[in-house]
Amino acid sequence: MVVVEQTTPDIDFYLYQIPNVGYVEGFVSLVNGAGDVTEATVTAGSQSANPMENGYYFLALPAGVYTVTASHPYTLSDSIADVTVIMGETTGDIDFELEIIRGNLSAKAVDQWGFSLYDVGVQVIGPEEILTGTITGDSLVFENVLYGQYSGTAWLVIPDTAYAMDELNSTDHDIVFVFYEMGIHEDKNTEDNTLLISPNPSSGNTVISFKLEIPGIVSVKIYAHTGQLIRTLADGIFDAGQHHLNWNGTDESGQAIAAGAYTVVMKTSKERSAKVLIRN
Repeated sequence: MVVVEQTTPDIDFYLYQIPNVGYVEGFVSLVNGAGDVTEATVTAGSQSANPMENGYYFLALPAGVYTVTASHPYTLSDSIADVTVIMGETTGDIDFELEIIRGNLSAKAVDQWGFSLYDVGVQVIGPEEILTGTITGDSLVFENVLYGQYSGTAWLVIPDTAYAMDELNSTDHDIVFVFYEMGIHEDKNTEDNTLLISPNPSSGNTVISFKLEIPGIVSVKIYAHTGQLIRTLADGIFDAGQHHLNWNGTDESGQAIAAGAYTVVMKTSKERSAKVLIRN
């Protein structure tokens, strides 16, 4: 009520500014491996945000049409084009599935009984670069490296070396170097002496023998210390029993290989055995 010559107080107003931005929201998920989704970044225009632990993200943007991009240090990036942002409204379901193509590679060194070794030098060759370092604890971790084939050399006391080859993928993140007391792998932890090389060292023909308790698929391959495949001696189904493979010291093209240390790797569905073969 307004009274003549009197003041009516407390007639207050609250004015809200009309928003001059719209909003984009969605979820980011990681596939083909495990990772921290909060390390992802979602970008549109000049704005960016990191998802929450459940993958949810939220961006405030001026009205317009945008390309929204999601990236992560361990994945391929992905983009969604022509995302329309309307002032005062939310554009939802802008979701991303990012494929993990990188991981952390853990290099370990053990003796033939599985006990960890320390102060071991390592050089590992991968798809992108050569990785080097020293194992001072239980393992040496190379961070953010590309999935793929890795091979390398480890040395405890020169010339006491070990060779290993493995693949980094969504489930396998380790490469393990095994050192044997006698310098040449004796497979002392294998009761039936599965993999045998004779003679070793050799400058002529070498016989590589293995025994199967049951029929199965077997591959026997020879690698250089760099991890390069030199020769595939077997890759197929074998009956139970003792088997012998002859190798004349040549590579896949029939060329004689240089003198040095090579690794014979036998794989079955249940185990993998490896021994060093010396050519002189």
